[in-house]
Amino acid sequence: MKQTHDGGCACGAVRIRVHGAPIVVHCCHCTICQRLGGSAFATNALIEADRLEVIRGEAVETRAPAGSTPDARPVFRCEACGSALWSHRPSFGERLRIFRVGVMDEPDLFSPDIHIFTAHKAAWVAIPDGLPWFETAYDPADVLTDEQRARIEAAQAD
Repeated sequence: MKQTHDGGCACGAVRIRVHGAPIVVHCCHCTICQRLGGSAFATNALIEADRLEVIRGEAVETRAPAGSTPDARPVFRCEACGSALWSHRPSFGERLRIFRVGVMDEPDLFSPDIHIFTAHKAAWVAIPDGLPWFETAYDPADVLTDEQRARIEAAQAD
């Protein structure tokens, strides 16, 4: 995977850059992701906050309500078109970001590692064989590699 990845909102007013590979990529089927995105699920990538930068424009903070996830979260959007660009879960702390794969210029570079909240999955969505899935959230100790967990712990320790 190349070192930097650019993306942006639908109208082009806000552009973001991600440095390096994400820690993990989720397809989230929770009802909030479905409703916020107007789709069957959202593809979200977890990365350290210092690896995501705004390179043009400004994202404004909005709040996503709690749904099948335990805590409401800030969602950063383009003020002009409303595109959701990234968020963070309060339980992760502010040093980890969850960016929306769909806003990236090359979304195919971010294939999913796992499907979560599949208890709310649309019946017509098929999860590829061999890809882990969970009806709710999961325990990172059970799923993530040592390297992935170390990146999360390092980000939270800073």
